[in-house]
Amino acid sequence: MLMAGTARTPDESIDERFGWGGVELHFDVERGHITRTQVFTDSLNPAPLEALASRLQGCVYQPDAMKHTCETLIREFPDQEQPLRDVAQWLAEVVR
Repeated sequence: MLMAGTARTPDESIDERFGWGGVELHFDVERGHITRTQVFTDSLNPAPLEALASRLQGCVYQPDAMKHTCETLIREFPDQEQPLRDVAQWLAEVVR
């Protein structure tokens, strides 16, 4: 239980700087599934990353599953294909 005035610490926190901007992802994981995700970015187009944070909730906390979730957003954000591919590859490399 959280006390008033305290912030919850995420179970996992990862960050990376890309040529198009920085990304910081915070995850809460329960029983191998992501239950809460927050994204912070200085990207000029944060919409695909915000969508990713939403879609990752309920996802299995495994690199391939998270990479696939990211790659599925390319259809919705075709103009952001390269940033989404960058993030997908990054997730596949750093999540263990």
